[in-house]
Amino acid sequence: MPREFEIKYRLTEGAFAALSGQYGPFRQIRMETTYFDTPDQALSARKWTLRRRYENGVSVCTLKTPSPDGGRGEWEVTCPDIAHALEPLVALGAPEELLPLGVELRPLCAARFVRLAADLPYGESRLELALDRGSLLGGDREAPIFEVEAELKAGQDADVLAFGIWPWKEGNQPCSTKPPTPWEPTAPASGSFLSMAGAVPPLLGRRTSTTIPWATPPSPLPKG
Repeated sequence: MPREFEIKYRLTEGAFAALSGQYGPFRQIRMETTYFDTPDQALSARKWTLRRRYENGVSVCTLKTPSPDGGRGEWEVTCPDIAHALEPLVALGAPEELLPLGVELRPLCAARFVRLAADLPYGESRLELALDRGSLLGGDREAPIFEVEAELKAGQDADVLAFGIWPWKEGNQPCSTKPPTPWEPTAPASGSFLSMAGAVPPLLGRRTSTTIPWATPPSPLPKG
């Protein structure tokens, strides 16, 4: 099973600017994402994430599922429509129970942002550092996005965690924290990746892929 291991934080605008100035060079990717679920939140109840994302104009459909080791299963196909992507996703190894859920899928919310991505050696591993800036859209509401993500590309989970304990300083928050009002979800599924709140998840419902060791003192980030 393809595996993803990452941590993700909301940032203040100032911290976003500081990180973008400290790292690089960056690749710029324009992204437009739509998340899908059924009316009874069948995917959210399973802690699954199903999305269609345009990456510089290319449509990529992705399913993510939780893994016992703290990472996530991840399957993706290039496909213009989420309905037509389900069978190819299952053919790659995604859970077969995705198929009967497809008839009830509906858009849940959307995000539009620019990602700055850079390869980053850290410890004994290779990470991808991604800085996202844009907006989350749902119904007639909109919220700004400033986020940082560190994803393991090769190496050890521990290096991702060691890198990830730094950004929460100076007012940054892990993306699994409860959102401020008016984005408070009314009845979120326990542990769900996306929670219904007038078709808008919390700001934005994005979860860290594992528990962050909050009690560990931050270690300095590498230069370059």
